[in-house]
Amino acid sequence: MKKRKLFEIPVYALDKESLRRRVDTKNSRFKKRLEKENVRNDDEIARKAFDVNNFPQRVWEYNHIIGYIVISLTTQDVWFEIYFPYQEIKRYCWNSKVKKSLINTYANGLHFHVSSDMSNEEIRDKTKQWLDTIVCNHLLRRYCVDSEAFIFINTSLDYRKLMKIV
Repeated sequence: MKKRKLFEIPVYALDKESLRRRVDTKNSRFKKRLEKENVRNDDEIARKAFDVNNFPQRVWEYNHIIGYIVISLTTQDVWFEIYFPYQEIKRYCWNSKVKKSLINTYANGLHFHVSSDMSNEEIRDKTKQWLDTIVCNHLLRRYCVDSEAFIFINTSLDYRKLMKIV
């Protein structure tokens, strides 16, 4: 059974708004500390210190991905795989530069059979339903799943044609 990867949907530790609030709070504390030490904000040393202090948060999409949901196809099934760190993270350290290794969690029953009488629209709807169910049942509520690209592409995808190619 050959599986073809169709989507890799990133799972973030924080949504953009939560991360933005945390970064703003951290930045304001850092600026207050510089003011206490009588360092002007336009000073070159202050700018360099600020850059070093804010290093891991500059591009949120790439620094706070903690897992993926992979959607794959075979000739008769749609498969879902969940990739997360090999050790369960009790508390996410958002200000860290350390990246954890990701592995497949091998959760049971994460696929559905596509019967011959299912229309393409039914396959699309069922794939979306399954993704929503996986997000609700297998991920912590605080995690943010970026399914924007999946939703956009899923509306025009021809699953039947792709399954014949696999």
